[in-house]
Amino acid sequence: MTEAAFLVIGYAIIAGEKKSEYMHSSVADPVFSPSKCVCTFHPSNESLTWIDSDQTYLKSLVLSEVDLIEYRLEVDKLFDSGIWGFDALFTDLLAAQAFKNRWFLGISSVRLFEMSIPEDLR
Repeated sequence: MTEAAFLVIGYAIIAGEKKSEYMHSSVADPVFSPSKCVCTFHPSNESLTWIDSDQTYLKSLVLSEVDLIEYRLEVDKLFDSGIWGFDALFTDLLAAQAFKNRWFLGISSVRLFEMSIPEDLR
């Protein structure tokens, strides 16, 4: 049997969601999915200072006004440097770990995931 090779396409900070009743018993609680339909990715595109939105995501962070400004400026810096981009993927593992540890440390439902695809899809 040949071992499959994978290509890392980025790193995502994902907030787990409560398991729904319709989900199979083998699904763990909380649920972590690479789908934004199921889970929240951090930071959201809405975090960029130049995006005007309804701010639902930003309000969900429950940060002070000062911390929220700092959070958004950090996301801008990560975006401008190419370390983070649409749609919520980091290109650098250490930067993703640092962001997660700064803003989500101690929140067990928020985890860092490596996103990969089979190398033959490159």
